[in-house]
Formats: sequence, C-alpha cells, structure tokens
Amino acid sequence: MPSAPSPSTPVGVADALREARERRGESLVEAAGATRISSEYLAALEGDAPVSAFPGAVYARFFLRQYARHLGLEEGALVSAFAARHGGEERPSRGIAPAPAQTPRRPTWVPGPGPLWPSPGKRGSPVPRGLASSRRGRKVRANKTARRISRTRALRRRRALFAVLGLALLLAASVIVVPRLLSARGSPRETTREPVLPSLPPAPPELPGGGRIIFPDHRVVAFYGAPSAEDLGILGIGPEAAAERLLEQAQAYTFSPKPVLPAFELIGTIATRHPGPEGLYRARLGESDIRAYLSAAREAKALFVIDVQPGRGNFMEEVRVYEDLLREPDVGLALDPEWHVGEGEVPGVVLGSVDAATINRVVDWLAGIVRKYDLPQKLLVIHQFTENMIVGKEFVKSPPELAVTFDIDGFGDRDNKVGKYEDFAQRFEQRFFHGFKLFYEQDIDLMTPLDVLGLRPTPDFVVYQ
Repeated sequence: MPSAPSPSTPVGVADALREARERRGESLVEAAGATRISSEYLAALEGDAPVSAFPGAVYARFFLRQYARHLGLEEGALVSAFAARHGGEERPSRGIAPAPAQTPRRPTWVPGPGPLWPSPGKRGSPVPRGLASSRRGRKVRANKTARRISRTRALRRRRALFAVLGLALLLAASVIVVPRLLSARGSPRETTREPVLPSLPPAPPELPGGGRIIFPDHRVVAFYGAPSAEDLGILGIGPEAAAERLLEQAQAYTFSPKPVLPAFELIGTIATRHPGPEGLYRARLGESDIRAYLSAAREAKALFVIDVQPGRGNFMEEVRVYEDLLREPDVGLALDPEWHVGEGEVPGVVLGSVDAATINRVVDWLAGIVRKYDLPQKLLVIHQFTENMIVGKEFVKSPPELAVTFDIDGFGDRDNKVGKYEDFAQRFEQRFFHGFKLFYEQDIDLMTPLDVLGLRPTPDFVVYQ
C-alpha cells in the first residue's frame, strides 16, 4: 500500500494521520488496539490537539511516532512538524490543591471604647443632708435618748441615700455599657460562626503513575548510561531522545498483566582510570546534567535512579552526596561494585567488589530516609555478574522500605546470560527482587521481552545499556 505524503505544513499532521487511517479502512478503536495507544490520544493527534491533551510532550511525540509507524508514514517529518506547532506548550500541573485556610477564631465579644464605669465625683461636692444633721446633733449634745434617736435617723437616711446613689450608678452603667456590648457582639446572625473544618493532612507522596509500592506491584523497565557517552549506555543519546525511546521499549512489556514503570538509571559517580584531584579514581556528574535527566524522567512519568561507581572511594560517603536528591519520592539508588576497588587498585583493571556490611550501612541509611520523610518504597539496585563480587550476599538486609534488587549484568550469548541469571537469582528467589541487564550492542542475539519474561524467576527489573 503506498504511503501518504508527509505533510509540508504543521497543520497537515492531523490531516495526514486521519487520511492514512481512513485509507486503511480502520476505525480509531481498531487503530488503538493495534498500536496499544488509547483512542482518546489518537483522536487528539488527528484533531491537531496541543501538547496539553497528552500526559506530556514526550508522550505526545512517542504516540505520534508509534501512530505514524503503524500507518506507514514518515515519522521524523511528522514529529518535526508537530514540534514546530506545539512543541513549546507545557501541560499544566495537577498537584494536590492546598487545603482551605481555617476560619480564624474570634472572641465572642470585644469591649467598646471608653470606660465601663462613670468617673468618681469631684472633690467639694455638697455633703448630704443626713450627714449635716448628724454633725449638728453631735454638737448639741442632747441627752442620751435624743442623741440615740438622732443617730438612728441619720443612719437610716445615710443608708437610704447610698441606696439611691447605688441604683443611679447601676442605671447609668447599664445605659452606657450594654449598648456597647451589643454593638461589639453584633447581631445574632453576625455572631454565628461557621464551623471550623479541620484541614486534612497532605496526602503522602506517591510513585510516578500513583501508588507507593514498586515491587512486587510493578515491573520496572530502565535505560542505563551517562550524558554524551553512548558507549556507556543508551542514556548517552540525550535525555529527551532517551525518554521517547524508553517509552517505546517499556511498551513492549505491557502484554504482561503487571503494570510497567519506566526508569532512568543515570551514572552520577563514574569510576575513572585517572586518580583525579582526590586520588579516588572517580568523577561526579554536574548538577545541571543530573537535573536535565531527572526532568526528562519526570515528564515521562518514570523513576530516576542515581548509579554510584565509587572507584577507591567509600560507598557510604559517596551516596551521601546525593542525599537531597534521594529525599525525592521518585528517586532511587544503584550500587555498582564492579567499580569499587581497594588501595593501590585501578577501576577497569581490577574487578571490584563489596561486602554485605557495606551494603547494609547503605540499606539502613536509605531506609531511614524513607521513614523520616514518609516516602514511597525506594528502589535499591545492586549490580553483580560474578560470584565473588558480593561478599556475604546472604547477609544483606531487605527492609520493606526498600525494593532491594540484585541486577545480574554481563553481556554475551543468550545461553551464558540465562544460565548466570538463573544460578544467581534462584538461590535468593524469596529473599530479594531480581534484575536482568541487556546490552543493545554487545549482546549476541538480543533477547526479546517475551524471552526475558520467560526467565525464572521472572525479572522485576529489566535494564537496557
């Protein structure tokens, strides 16, 4: 069947896709089944929808490549045209909305301005008549009976006068204070406070795509490597290109009922054959490079794993360099003992190793970070391809906070790879999770995803270099 011409303008991308599908006599549902891409996203591509209609820009490009390939169109031209039209748009964040602010608690009333009680009288006020008559009676000094009668009368008058004054003061106070209290309190409708709803605690962080458990709930398909170094792994093609290709590779594993979680395994500390300024035969990746790959991984809804090759350095000291990064819920850690050598040894000349005690120090430290920050289960990968590369493997801890995974490396022919994997993994089938590495260039007769999932035990972690 002849291919439809590639569009020469950005608007032609949608038309080219739709016309090619109609020439094949396919419905959107049939095309979705063939490509394993939701018909919603295929319709978005045919409708010239922007990047915001997709999970991210990397997914939009990936879906477009897959769809174009299925329809027999030139994918490169279509992707370029799509990027020219929509490439700059970003999908808006769908973070958790902040909890509504609590209604501030207010006092039920507030005193009004001014004194609550009237000021006392001034000096020089006239003396009450009862007091004056009492004084005159004392001066006259009549007989005892007259004085007693006079004093009794004066006392009664004084009490009566004080009672009248007290009542007057009370009435005055009520006239002044009560309106102010009512004004401060407001009407009954105003004083009715809305119930203060308790704010919900923030949801605990989750893995890309949701959930908090990596294994055994998922299967991880990863790409390995370092920036601008394709000989070290597939990640050397660049973060954006690697993300698109990773999604394509991960999709090949979706026929399994277990959901697939893509991942980048980036070499953060790389062993070298030169001592360097510290004499430790290792170099660290720049923060800008790490952030570029982390950003691309997040756009692809993928895990990010930082790989450590310490050279003559100490594993524990080296992983602490990445503590801030490892506090993130989507960042895991990988240890590469092949590149861990002793004093007087050179990485790449001598095959390195690590013992269980060293691994357990890292395990305890990393599990502590997970507990402290209430993080999802964190991936810890330990690479191995010889028996003596891990000393005391049976003593390595595997706490629930970590998905401790031994990845069986080594390139070559299929029989040797399968034999080594089954030998190493089956002895610890119930104790650890299991990984399997494939090499795009060095492996002879590269195993297919169906071959990989036929291994026993079935790998939880599949990484391509």
